[in-house]
Amino acid sequence: MSQQRLIILRWYGSIRLYLLLSIILALVGSYMLGYSLVLPSSYLTMLSNEAEAAASLPFLIRFIDGLIALIIAYIPYAGIGWMSYNMIGVGELGLIHPLQSIVQMFYLMILTVFPMVDGTLLATVLIISKLSRIQLPANFIRSTLIQYSISVGVSLVLFLILISL
Repeated sequence: MSQQRLIILRWYGSIRLYLLLSIILALVGSYMLGYSLVLPSSYLTMLSNEAEAAASLPFLIRFIDGLIALIIAYIPYAGIGWMSYNMIGVGELGLIHPLQSIVQMFYLMILTVFPMVDGTLLATVLIISKLSRIQLPANFIRSTLIQYSISVGVSLVLFLILISL
């Protein structure tokens, strides 16, 4: 039984690494797509005005907006599409403020990539085990759920630190 658990944990670790790399590549690709779009100058000035207005919002409103966006990003499967859409928007802002948009891209990736990977992998493993009626060890499901909860908690703490700067 312990040999089977070790095989499952090795498989999960390797799949987690591949999924992490593929999500990072998808988010960077979305950023580059937004950066490579040819946009009219009127749209760029509107984006610049919206970015300046968002930066001047009070702390509580920025906190609530950021928290809502993070919670959506933590939803398995949907979070990847949501963050890709946001990365396209950050890439569009890169045409106005390149350095600021790159920093914002790294902040968003650091905050969301690990919870997205853990949530997506946990949901996938649970769906596959239910559809194929494979009995996974109870410790495996519990450890992946704890890992997902810890990554969400660390992400929220980092969000609080970054938003307060």
